[in-house]
Amino acid sequence: MMYSKTLRDAVESCQQKKKRRLDLQRANYKHHNELAKRIVANYFRSADHYFDEEEHNEFDLNDSINTMQNNLNQPNNFITMQDDQDLRDTNNISPCTSQRNIEENKLASNCIVNYFDMDNVEATEGVNVESEEDTDDENGNKLTQHHKILLHEYTNISLQDASIEFLQLIRRSQISKINANQILLFIKRLLPCPNTAPSNMTNLLNYLNIFNYFTTRKICILCRKDLKHYQAKCNDCLMAECKHVAHILDTDILSLLTCVVSRLADQIQKYKDSFSNNTYQQPYDIPFAKQYQQLLIKYPEQNLLSLILHVDGASLVKSTKLKLWLFTASIVELPPNIRMKRQNMILISMYIGYTEPDVKLWLASSLTTINNLKKKGVHSKEAHKRQYRYCLQIQQRTQNTFLINGENAEKTSSNIFGHLGVSVLQDIIDIPLPSSVLIDYAHVTLLRHFRDVLRTISSSLSPAIRETIDVSLRTQQFPHTFGRKLRGIDELSYIKAVELRNLLLYAFLPNFIHYLTVNQIGFLSLLVLGIRLIHGDKILGDNTSVLANDLLITYYRDNEKYFQNHLNFVLHLHQHLGSLYDQHGPLCSINTLAYEDFIGYVSKNRNGTVFHHDLLAYYYNIDVYLRNSVQEKNEISDGLFDSFLLGSSDDLYNVLIKYHAKKCSCNAVQNCTKYYRRFSSLKH
Repeated sequence: MMYSKTLRDAVESCQQKKKRRLDLQRANYKHHNELAKRIVANYFRSADHYFDEEEHNEFDLNDSINTMQNNLNQPNNFITMQDDQDLRDTNNISPCTSQRNIEENKLASNCIVNYFDMDNVEATEGVNVESEEDTDDENGNKLTQHHKILLHEYTNISLQDASIEFLQLIRRSQISKINANQILLFIKRLLPCPNTAPSNMTNLLNYLNIFNYFTTRKICILCRKDLKHYQAKCNDCLMAECKHVAHILDTDILSLLTCVVSRLADQIQKYKDSFSNNTYQQPYDIPFAKQYQQLLIKYPEQNLLSLILHVDGASLVKSTKLKLWLFTASIVELPPNIRMKRQNMILISMYIGYTEPDVKLWLASSLTTINNLKKKGVHSKEAHKRQYRYCLQIQQRTQNTFLINGENAEKTSSNIFGHLGVSVLQDIIDIPLPSSVLIDYAHVTLLRHFRDVLRTISSSLSPAIRETIDVSLRTQQFPHTFGRKLRGIDELSYIKAVELRNLLLYAFLPNFIHYLTVNQIGFLSLLVLGIRLIHGDKILGDNTSVLANDLLITYYRDNEKYFQNHLNFVLHLHQHLGSLYDQHGPLCSINTLAYEDFIGYVSKNRNGTVFHHDLLAYYYNIDVYLRNSVQEKNEISDGLFDSFLLGSSDDLYNVLIKYHAKKCSCNAVQNCTKYYRRFSSLKH
């Protein structure tokens, strides 16, 4: 009996404790509800008072502030109250409750649970300012008012500057969306109250008016139908799986193109003047080649804007074989050093899926948009590659045969001389196919042929020699302008195209010359010298491409004497690099190295394992805004090209002459490489 009574008492005690806890939670909930309403009222009363004093009554507030609280996610983010009486009641709080309000504010700032998110609205976004007496001047000064909004009343830092710096910080640190929201909320709680800092990324992006350039489509690759955004797979296909769904993100090409052109209008016009007037003071580039000059003759009265289109892919998730494919473009009328920068390239479309994209299904919409903008061998089983032996007389495709074969292949759904149909670019290009096709030197020469040559040579060397060459390559010194050092030949699986370019043009022959025969070095020099001639400026005038073509054809013709099974298609393409140089420009301008870098930059814009398409579009929109909002500073040149003139009347001039005569035996101090633009005078 005693045990039963004790048990009942314990049960009753637990029930009473639970009841008291629930009552306390209800009271706490009501307390925070009332507290939140008071904070909102105080927040807007303080904000109104602040704007009245600082902005000299620029804003004429209406007497009524209406709408509902759950409209916070609407585009204008208007705060809403159910009853104006609540606002009047909170404005009439008696002075005797001031100490209680201070304690409640401290409690609210330390509270982890928010019963409704009043931080979702900034001071300027929370008030619906609409007046019939608004003038056009107020609308014109909207941007100025946007810049004058401060974080809080104790600082001179504007909300826009702080928001841009925060965006730059999270983009550099690769912080995920969840962590960015948490950090932003944490910063808001640290700031004095009231403050205008947004509490989440959505409000920050809305405040900065960051434009979403992407239109997302979800398609089934089996039936080629568009799917709803909530469909995980196609309901019409019996064999459909999640891997049969692909996401296509098409950009607003006109807006992106407008951003780039408006930002770089001066550079475009300056560069166009240089090649339109036939002033060949600039290095040899695409606009100076024959094909572009023919466009200038064909359209003499038009202000041309030409694009180089590029398609390539990169792996997103190796375990699931999810891939990203990009359709990008760069502007030909930009100087080469500006053209190949990431911020000056245009992302046209993205394809994210588990299989290679159907080009027509993927690019049909984008190419239609561009068109609208424009109008307004022998197989070797041993080599596993088709072999193309050197032939003195080759029958090249013409514009007519290219078009006819493509149309016939389209009608018959067959392969006709390599044609599978009419090209999707047929309607938008001004230079007819195949003359407009650019040979991808980065993949053809560097990543394919030259890497195969390195593999063959390294396999023929002893391990000790390979190790010696590896050490020599890794310690090879380059000027500070070279972004990458060399890798060893044991890392060919991980080598980059830029590293192969530096190795081919500068370090291959010096590091291998002691381990190969004279004939082998002479033969490989044909490739190195041929590529170097057409890689940059016309150092031999109009004969540059002729000599390079002779070297590359000789290398192609005699390749079978030194290598087995290397006569594949990529080596055959070297036979056309000389004419490519004349028609379109040097290899340094038409290579795809910058596009590869751009693909890597876009593919890394994700912090998570799901919703890759949303994340890639989300961060790209932010980056477009950041690079268009930050004004470029005029940097002072430094290094070998410093503009420094030392006259004969200067005291340092005689010091330099005497020091040069003491240390150097040459008689021309101005041409002496030891003192070119840089010198140091010692004080004795």
